Amino acid sequence: TQIKNYTSQGEGGEWAKVAIGLACRMFYRKKNWGGLALLVNQVHDATYADACGTVALDAAACLHAAMECANDYMEWKFNWPIPVPVPSDTSMGDSMADDEKIEGLAAAAAEYRAEIRRVYMGGYIPPFAKEQ
Repeated sequence: TQIKNYTSQGEGGEWAKVAIGLACRMFYRKKNWGGLALLVNQVHDATYADACGTVALDAAACLHAAMECANDYMEWKFNWPIPVPVPSDTSMGDSMADDEKIEGLAAAAAEYRAEIRRVYMGGYIPPFAKEQ
């Protein structure tokens, strides 16, 4: 069982690296929303940000989009067909122990996902997204 797990854990690590790379680029691109949002930590496949309430939705949506775009980037960069997206579950709270749903996340993340694809992938849209 342990040996069979190496492959999926290894690939999961690659996805996490791509996701944090995209998130870093986007947070820098947005100038950390005037210093009101900051990426603070990555633990396994989770990435954490700290944000002022005035920009929390934007920061969360951007992070969510970057996490989901890791799949798009891997497909685009390596011409590696991936038939289904790798999902992300983004939540918000006063601490890492708090876990609240974010109203409006999906719509806001869709805009950031389009920006990430346009800026960092030449406008690439993966086949699974075209079918939606």
